[in-house]
Amino acid sequence: VTSEDGAGNISMPAGPVSSKPGSAPDVTAAPRVELLGWRQDMGVRAKITWDTDQLADSNVAYSEGEINTGADMSAKDGRDVLITADPELTYNHEIMLYNLEPSSTYYFKAFSKNEIQIAGYSEVLSFTTPERVPLLISGMKVSDLTQKSAFVSFATSKLATTLIEFGNSSSFGDNLQNTELNTTH
Repeated sequence: VTSEDGAGNISMPAGPVSSKPGSAPDVTAAPRVELLGWRQDMGVRAKITWDTDQLADSNVAYSEGEINTGADMSAKDGRDVLITADPELTYNHEIMLYNLEPSSTYYFKAFSKNEIQIAGYSEVLSFTTPERVPLLISGMKVSDLTQKSAFVSFATSKLATTLIEFGNSSSFGDNLQNTELNTTH
């Protein structure tokens, strides 16, 4: 398929169409959920993945209220239903949900539309987000002081990277960091 504008310019040909005419993408296998812990800038995150039997876009409808099945995008209790989407056509789908509340149950369904806009829907599933566990620093100790060095140690309540800023004034100026996840630093 090509198109021509009023000036006689002809478009590049459209790519091949891979949909099975009249059939919806198969989203019958349950989508997989990977929960990622709370972060200051992103809240709790969830990665939803699924596969389809034909090229299709990626969509996830989610809510704290139970969502109706199929094409109905409303919650049974009237709560808001949000949709996160990626229009790229693929067989392997991944949608990230951000800013989820900690210690909350979310209902969701994945759905994909092929290039002729026929949609296939997963069943409605749910997940519960982990609680917000703040990162606590304890046992801060400075030892082995010399004219040119010092040893700094501390512990964290969960795995974390290390960043120490230091200098001759309150604006510091130097830093040391370790990007490995540890609880002893």
